[in-house]
Amino acid sequence: MKRSGSSSRKPFNPTESAPDFLGPIVPELAPLVFPRFPSVEDLLQHAAGTQPHPLAQLADPPPRSEPTSLFDGFLGGQLEVLTQDALAHPERYDDHTRGFLDELAAGRKLETLSKGEKELLDRAVMDFAAFRPPKPPPAPPTQSKKPAPPRERSEPLDERVPQVEMPGGTLPAYWWV
Repeated sequence: MKRSGSSSRKPFNPTESAPDFLGPIVPELAPLVFPRFPSVEDLLQHAAGTQPHPLAQLADPPPRSEPTSLFDGFLGGQLEVLTQDALAHPERYDDHTRGFLDELAAGRKLETLSKGEKELLDRAVMDFAAFRPPKPPPAPPTQSKKPAPPRERSEPLDERVPQVEMPGGTLPAYWWV
């Protein structure tokens, strides 16, 4: 087993040697930075309306970006998915939407779309996502063989011979039947 004389040890490598049981178990962590908790003055300023709630200031603000459209969020901005689906399944889209998708497939840039056209593109994405393929009709039942004729009431349900109980005799093996 190899041992190094330095205080910082390499992680275990199974190809080099046996495990170093004296090595560190947990990797070293960066020093923790604790948040500053709000003071009474911070709470009073919030109550006066001059600053937001102090606990809301502890959280990191979400990154600001322009709102994404349904088209960007669902399809990742890939127009080919919608145009190919409109060609393969024209029944999913109305005439106006199909014409608009044909216009986009012809080479119109997405950056030049107006707000109404972007909404139309989002509606086309919803039509694409909401479509469920029709279920195939159920197969007709196949006729395998003739059904067996119904048994008469006097026939026993199983193949055993019916047993008759004699008064004063021993009970048969299946006396409850």
